[in-house]
Amino acid sequence: EDHLDKKIFDRLYDEAYSKISFNRKKDLNLKQELWTNTKTKTLCVYYLDDYIVGIGTYIIRNNIMYFITPTWGKTKEGSHSWWYTEEYQEALSKFMKELGVTTIIAGHNIDSPAAKAITKHFGYYGKHLSKATLHNPSDVMPIDLLKLYPEPMKAFKVEIKA
Repeated sequence: EDHLDKKIFDRLYDEAYSKISFNRKKDLNLKQELWTNTKTKTLCVYYLDDYIVGIGTYIIRNNIMYFITPTWGKTKEGSHSWWYTEEYQEALSKFMKELGVTTIIAGHNIDSPAAKAITKHFGYYGKHLSKATLHNPSDVMPIDLLKLYPEPMKAFKVEIKA
């Protein structure tokens, strides 16, 4: 099980802040909500060269991973580029397969830089992940999880390639 201390979380949040949508930033409790999720949901910690570059919380049901709060930070050198690499998509695909996950659903705000990056880069290499498709959350999520993606949020769906 991965653990995360508050100092590392604060660094990741600060590094990810520019990628958060305007609508999401209006939530005055956002930082506390994300921190709470690291304690109450399943936590995934992304390492690159033994340095934490990102975290995500999620729920898995019926081979589908519902990402709740991804927070992508920077490398030791100050770059977000790790997230765009084929190595990351390959590692993510491998991790999903180990968990028995075939599909990822992730909420987003249309105006967020992160949403634009997912649209452009997930599935880019064609080997590990499908291109992200856009959906209304009510079309791809169980009713009890819809509260995680309030209006005007949308949902991405990404398939793990065999």
